[in-house]
Amino acid sequence: MQTMQEKSFNDLVEQFLGIRLPQQMADAVCWSELPPYVQDFIMRMLKLMKRSGYTATGFNPHLIRWLSASIPSMLPDAWGGRIPPITLPIYSAGGRPASLIAALRKSGTAFRSTSVPFYVGSPQFVSSILNSCS
Repeated sequence: MQTMQEKSFNDLVEQFLGIRLPQQMADAVCWSELPPYVQDFIMRMLKLMKRSGYTATGFNPHLIRWLSASIPSMLPDAWGGRIPPITLPIYSAGGRPASLIAALRKSGTAFRSTSVPFYVGSPQFVSSILNSCS
């Protein structure tokens, strides 16, 4: 029986989802070189995929890229346990830059010293949040 380190990403996909990925796609995720916290994340993802009925045919190059490049650099362990310093411009309904925290404070939202609100979306989505706070 293989240990987790001896298995390949494709072995795990087959174990959880019942079918292997095309080799070229699976080779883009080098399981043995991924840090343990990334392997744990991917294992949780595969378990949830299995529970939700997701099939291996749903994998695409974008998901593979996300698993092999984005996730290893964005999980808090890659940043010493801190939330990665991600920033996006936020615009008010008039198209001007806006401070989400200022808008939320204006609405009476209470913040702890460690609270970091974070919204990602289109300018229209973020504007609708800002407008609902005013």
